[in-house]
Amino acid sequence: ELLGKATGYQRDWERWLKGADPHLAITFDSNCANENRTAQLLTPVHPLVRQAAKVLDATGNTEVHLTLRDPNLPKGIHPFAVFQWELIGLRRDLNIVSIALDDVINAKLLELLQTAKNYADADDRSLSPDQLTDLESRHYQMWNAALSTYRKQITQLARFKQTSLSASHKGRMAILEEQLTSATEDRIRRMRQAQIDAAKRDYEQHSEELTKASEQADITTELIMTGTIDVVWSEANGR
Repeated sequence: ELLGKATGYQRDWERWLKGADPHLAITFDSNCANENRTAQLLTPVHPLVRQAAKVLDATGNTEVHLTLRDPNLPKGIHPFAVFQWELIGLRRDLNIVSIALDDVINAKLLELLQTAKNYADADDRSLSPDQLTDLESRHYQMWNAALSTYRKQITQLARFKQTSLSASHKGRMAILEEQLTSATEDRIRRMRQAQIDAAKRDYEQHSEELTKASEQADITTELIMTGTIDVVWSEANGR
């Protein structure tokens, strides 16, 4: 359906709820979230934010109806949907993706949403099931193409990082093993061996993370809003 499948937020949130840790690290900054993978990034579709909205009676999918005067655009009422995409791979990124059925409107939709005004009487502007289905189909095609490209990018990047990691690990191990060979005191030899063991664990951990990122690369989607934008060419007659 339009809402798509479960996001990484939902899975992380469920894991925390089922865990024993009473504390939860949160952030509103995506860079902070990528640097600290234990912190949950709060966005409009995060389960915690959605729960807060529910308390304020902001339930259900948001539907907006707008109007805009622009003689350079195709006039008429154009249905649209706005999604949030969560790109899961070597890091997590968020994209806002807008979908309109008209190609011209679709190309400029996010820009138009910033300048459009609320439509006063929107009782007769609700999207029909056919329009929702068409939006869903167009969104799926865009998502499917983006997912294929994204997975290829993550696989290539993971391979590059793996090559760099292996070269770095090999050099580090050569130095540590040379230091172990030259050490004469048992205390120093134990310390060097511990460093070698730690270096191996560190390499294996990062290598496993790269493998998982490549295998589990995904784009999850969440519907933010649906609506219509009425493009008129003049203010005199409204059309």
